[in-house]
Amino acid sequence: MSNPRRRSDRIAAKRQLVVDTTSASGGALQVLERPGRAVIAATKSGTEKNATVFARYWVEALEDPAADTDKSDSISAMEAFTYAAKKTGILRFAEAARNRARGFQRCGHG
Repeated sequence: MSNPRRRSDRIAAKRQLVVDTTSASGGALQVLERPGRAVIAATKSGTEKNATVFARYWVEALEDPAADTDKSDSISAMEAFTYAAKKTGILRFAEAARNRARGFQRCGHG
């Protein structure tokens, strides 16, 4: 993606979820964040250049009923993120992300 922010800004949806599972994806947080857009990154910063396993656990969360912690029969982005964060050992980072996401309410199911 040549300019992810510009591409995301062209999407008409007022509420968006961007999941960046690439190495050094934490560097995209400040660039992509804006009101109405939640951004989930696989790394804590833009300087982490290691291969991530976050994507594997993100997808696993979407398929695992155990990820549905509120038992709503759907897995929210925050539930999937928390599941993947626990599996990858970045739980402290998950807490910081949860604090940032407080103003972004869950929209719909799925």
